[in-house]
Amino acid sequence: MTEAIVWKHASERELAHLAARHSVDDCKSALAEIFDLDLADEKQSFLLDFHLHNYSYPLLLHACHGVRHFQLSQTSAFLGICQTLMKRDFARDSTTDLKSSFDFFQALLLTHSVNRSPKSVGIFSRDEVAAIVDYVTNTYYRHFQLYKCIYTPYYHVHLVQREINDIQTPKAPRLLSQGFLHTAKPLPHVETHVIADTQPPAETSEPPTGE
Repeated sequence: MTEAIVWKHASERELAHLAARHSVDDCKSALAEIFDLDLADEKQSFLLDFHLHNYSYPLLLHACHGVRHFQLSQTSAFLGICQTLMKRDFARDSTTDLKSSFDFFQALLLTHSVNRSPKSVGIFSRDEVAAIVDYVTNTYYRHFQLYKCIYTPYYHVHLVQREINDIQTPKAPRLLSQGFLHTAKPLPHVETHVIADTQPPAETSEPPTGE
């Protein structure tokens, strides 16, 4: 079954509330609440601009190409696809490159472009799919390496060299000038008792010798 992207990251109520905002700052505040972003974090500010441009893209698409406005379900699906793509590409253990990321994006977009239940759902038309691919290619993938540099964590490896078979070199002895006197502790006193042997010696009988 196809993954339910619609309403997963942005609900209908949240998008309706966002549509009522008109200034850039108000839209950023609403998007920060939707995607749980910190406005004071410099790295997350890039994500906020990323989502703001994605949200304003349908308006630009309508103005430049005459494509109809996105419905709320289409806007939710488009923002969800971009959010899923970003999380997958820049996760802490991510090993994706440009080609594998683009292949994943195409597959995810196509599952929301054809009514073939339960494998896919028709959210976008053929013209909208072509326009979305063109937009994502010229924005997200044009700056893919920059995003990768910003959000991919770097690990520092410290190597400690040891001798063969883990035999370590002994430390150098301390200088005599740095030495200090060790005083021997007296041994604890142990009381000893001598027990006298009061028993008489045992008598021995010798066999008679023949003359």
